[in-house]
Amino acid sequence: MSSAWPVLSALFFVFIVTFIIFPGAFFDEHFAMTDSFTNVTLIIILVFNVTDTIGRKAGALISLPDGVVYILSLLRLALVVLTIIIVKDDGDSNFIEKDAVKMMNLALFAFTNGFVSTQCAIRAGKFVPEDLRDKIGIYVSLSIGLGILCGSVIAIPVGSSLPVNWQN
Repeated sequence: MSSAWPVLSALFFVFIVTFIIFPGAFFDEHFAMTDSFTNVTLIIILVFNVTDTIGRKAGALISLPDGVVYILSLLRLALVVLTIIIVKDDGDSNFIEKDAVKMMNLALFAFTNGFVSTQCAIRAGKFVPEDLRDKIGIYVSLSIGLGILCGSVIAIPVGSSLPVNWQN
């Protein structure tokens, strides 16, 4: 099982990164298309789930080299930084204020979540002998669950440092 740790670590990291800013930070963004928090919430959840599902399907159909998957896992941090910049933007940047930029960031974030996590989960079994492949599923599940837990815990201080752009 020790040879599977890089892919399990990448899977763990994917979910840490996802739960650091999703859904909370995306809900703090203001969209020009609507002033309704309810509408924005529905749009964000819809876009995330659809593009995440597309990413999962693509991850099952396309196989990238291990190193590329690990790098993509790490590069998702750039999307976290971009999301924080978007949320903290005070309106001085016309580019960042565009709804299309915000939606593309969300879609790319969700797509890479589905794509990279699927790539990691699928390839985890190839790092262990045939007789241990049924047990690797436990480690995949632990990597996902612990990634969600750690990302959610990290999201507390990250979220509290972000401005709330919605007035109730």
